[in-house]
Amino acid sequence: MRIYPEEGFRIIEVSETPPNKLYAFVDSKGWLVFVFLIGLFWLSFTYFSNNSFNKVLGYFLIFLVMFYVTYVNVGNYFRYENVAFMVIGKLHFYRDYIDVNGKLIDFTNVYRLDISNYDYVDKFSPSRFRPSNSYGISNFLIIHYRGGVKEKIQFMQNSEIHLKYFRNEFKQYYDLGLLDIETLNRLK
Repeated sequence: MRIYPEEGFRIIEVSETPPNKLYAFVDSKGWLVFVFLIGLFWLSFTYFSNNSFNKVLGYFLIFLVMFYVTYVNVGNYFRYENVAFMVIGKLHFYRDYIDVNGKLIDFTNVYRLDISNYDYVDKFSPSRFRPSNSYGISNFLIIHYRGGVKEKIQFMQNSEIHLKYFRNEFKQYYDLGLLDIETLNRLK
């Protein structure tokens, strides 16, 4: 898929509630249930001699461990991030200003720009502990205004080289003293 600079970037807003609530529960609080059941298993094994209850509880613990390993750890290789977000506008970079949802930000009141863009759509991260495919939404533009006010804009990057289409604009921002050399080199 070819990306044109005229398309810009989609500005997104991340929701508090994840779309897959079972995955969020199992991933974050599932170990609490597991610890509770291990404690219950230890108590019943120590103080009660009902072998059938201990067997059922033991099989249930084995089932829970297998469920966790297959649903979370193995499933992470095939799923996207468990994040819900909405596209709320567009972000465009121009030589003399930045367009954020139709609001033109000229550089008279801006003294620094910070851009972090390490994430892009379908970025693969081989990890057992988090989903391996990314939506490309962990990218931020922070505009530092004179007077100490900051504006943080989260945007979606479509590919690894999406920002490279704006290298002339970023060179202009560097010449104006808004970007540091490390950011410019990373974006080139």
